[in-house]
Amino acid sequence: KLISTSNEIARSAFDGTEDAFDLLDKAENQIFQIMESHLKRSYADMKRAVREALEYFDAMQVQEYKNFAVPTGFLDLDDKLGGFQKKDLIILAARPSMGKTALGLSFARNAAVLYKIPVAVFSLEMATIQLIFRLISAEGRINAQSLRTGKLPKAEGQKLWKVASKLIEAPIYIDDAPAQTILEIRAKARRLKAERNIGLVIIDYLQLMSSGLNFKENRV
Repeated sequence: KLISTSNEIARSAFDGTEDAFDLLDKAENQIFQIMESHLKRSYADMKRAVREALEYFDAMQVQEYKNFAVPTGFLDLDDKLGGFQKKDLIILAARPSMGKTALGLSFARNAAVLYKIPVAVFSLEMATIQLIFRLISAEGRINAQSLRTGKLPKAEGQKLWKVASKLIEAPIYIDDAPAQTILEIRAKARRLKAERNIGLVIIDYLQLMSSGLNFKENRV
């Protein structure tokens, strides 16, 4: 299967009719499918499907849904949603400067620190160091402006290092490369899932992504 797939990829590359980035994504997906083919099933019979649904229901009743979902750490929100469940697409929408990034980072921090669930953060607007300052500021209730300007009072210096040492152990993986395409983010997310078993992907923010296509694209 690997040989035939490799030959198919080579033929497509030599043919030159497909966009290179589309071909890269297609190639990676095909190779990945070979690896998982012996584990993957394209269907579920009712015996299996009903059993899994009832197991999920039982887990929800005893608040063990973190085995099936990523808790947000906000108790009322988790009570309403049952956490962020697998295959969910969650959109945080608000006007500028209303706290969307801060809320997203709170979700990442809670999942990683409280529940030890690995999280991938694709930051297309802010550099990694800016996000770290925000996390430290929120975690230790330290003035964010003092961190950015380096004018942190000595009394809070000890708190800074204590908070930093706590975050060092958090399984959060930040990628701050700008202007990434959908294909690039998908490939990186797939790799992080395989290597780090991430349970949550956060993108800040969607409108800064590009499709990578040459022709005029539909924003949707």
